[in-house]
This record gives sequence, structure tokens and C-alpha cells, in this order.
Amino acid sequence: MTRNYLDPDPLAAEMDVVHGESRPMAMEHAICNAFGFGGVNASVIFKRFEG
Repeated sequence: MTRNYLDPDPLAAEMDVVHGESRPMAMEHAICNAFGFGGVNASVIFKRFEG
């Protein structure tokens, strides 16, 4: 969901912008990247638990 998106731009009408509420999506994996000063970088990947 795009926060603070209250006034859509008519020139960007062809863009698929999600606003107002989140869009349901079936996801199996998610990734989070973190970038810091001096080249300190980290990534973590999560997989849905099936138990």
C-alpha cells in the first residue's frame, strides 16, 4: 500500500498504484535488505512455515 497517496496524478493514470487498502497476495518468500555505512550490508530471506 502506498501511504499518503491522496491525490492521484492524472498523468500517471496508467500506473498500477495500490492506495487505500492493501492488495491480497499469496506469497511464499520475503526478503529484507539492510545497507549501512562503510559497506555493512545484510540480507535475510524468509519462507512461509508449513507445519
